[in-house]
Amino acid sequence: MPKAGIIRMTVLFGGLLYSCGTAFPQEYLDLTTVMPESPAHNKIPGDNSVGSAGTRQAVLPVAVAVLDIYPVAVEASSRVTIMIQVRNIGNEAIAVPASRDFATALKSGNKEQRALHVRLKIAPPAPFKPFVVDAGVAAGSPSVPGSLIMLAPQESVLIRARASLSESAKWHEEGLDTATIQVTAVVDESFLDSEEYTVIGHSQPVPSGNTTELLWHF
Repeated sequence: MPKAGIIRMTVLFGGLLYSCGTAFPQEYLDLTTVMPESPAHNKIPGDNSVGSAGTRQAVLPVAVAVLDIYPVAVEASSRVTIMIQVRNIGNEAIAVPASRDFATALKSGNKEQRALHVRLKIAPPAPFKPFVVDAGVAAGSPSVPGSLIMLAPQESVLIRARASLSESAKWHEEGLDTATIQVTAVVDESFLDSEEYTVIGHSQPVPSGNTTELLWHF
């Protein structure tokens, strides 16, 4: 783990070098990478169905901030890449799921299986309706070394995620051709049964404390 002090992280983002400074160690998680092919590939953990074991509602002690988004001028067929920061604002260390290999991280028998979800809330001007779209997911378990990122209090992880705006085509059908839209990042976790690959609960979603704008047209 990096030593405390001022550090600067530089990441290639949207064809540009993206740099940010922080007084605390900062990890990096890329949710745009291709997932390994596996039977789990077609069943994303954390779907809306909740298993019969209960509906655990954990509170994640994190703060979420949108740092950047690319491109800023989009159309209904576009995909956007977003950079967010998730910071531990609690008093104890937390574990963030960080594996894209679901078959390994969520293997039957692994303890405390969890999935991290990044979603984007896309909001057009009223009266048109917003929608929420998945932007990335990672899984983890203490049974699998390297599948979790440990964050001490005030440490953070920089997350790169990507989402499609195809659902925005419905706005054109309703009469909208161009608009400035607001994007909010939302982070939550789901908890899975260690044997049956079923969701047994969810955390409360944590929206970003800020939004960013996109120039949308059909």
